Amino acid sequence: FMMNDRDWVASVLPVRHFQLGITQVTQGQWRQVMGTEPWKGRESVESGRDYPTSYVSMIDATEFCQKLMLLDWKNGKLKADEEYRIPTEAEWEYSCRAGTETAFSFGENESKLGQYGWFAGNTLGEKYPHKVGLKKPNPWGLHDMHGSVLEWCSDSYHTLAVGEDSTDHGNDSYSVARGGCWRFYSIGCRSAARSLISPSDFGCDLGFRVARSSLWTRLT
Repeated sequence: FMMNDRDWVASVLPVRHFQLGITQVTQGQWRQVMGTEPWKGRESVESGRDYPTSYVSMIDATEFCQKLMLLDWKNGKLKADEEYRIPTEAEWEYSCRAGTETAFSFGENESKLGQYGWFAGNTLGEKYPHKVGLKKPNPWGLHDMHGSVLEWCSDSYHTLAVGEDSTDHGNDSYSVARGGCWRFYSIGCRSAARSLISPSDFGCDLGFRVARSSLWTRLT
């Protein structure tokens, strides 16, 4: 349902090939895989198929990826040597920047942020995550990389060097979410912005997107 070729943008890191969903996982996609509605009855949320999933912890997001992986292995949509997972920080930032080195994937001018994402400057009267894909994509076709909902990464938190993956070390008590959210001002939605969060936390501003890669690249 979200694994068709048209739904993905291929990205490449020096040591790993991966693909990343062009939008955050939506409520419709979550219901289809998990059969639950963790956002139901919560504050600062709208319900609907195309709204991003929120009120999910990193543990929940990982469970979604694993369950989707088993389903798509079974129905043949995913190769036996491929997996779904949450992206690493390096993968997420590489995809967000899309070849750029500026504060945002669209340049340095923060006044343009409203064209690319939902943030505190354009959600003052609508304090909730908005439907995915309504704003302009980054140069690689990825929507909502700035603002909307914070996106879980698989890393434990530590001081990150440029281009470094931090999956195998760091403070296991905290994880990292990227991209900023609808509650943040522009500075918190920059390509390099990071949020330190407990992996068991969840809220109206926390969601995720799915990465796909070969199992072998994760083992090398």
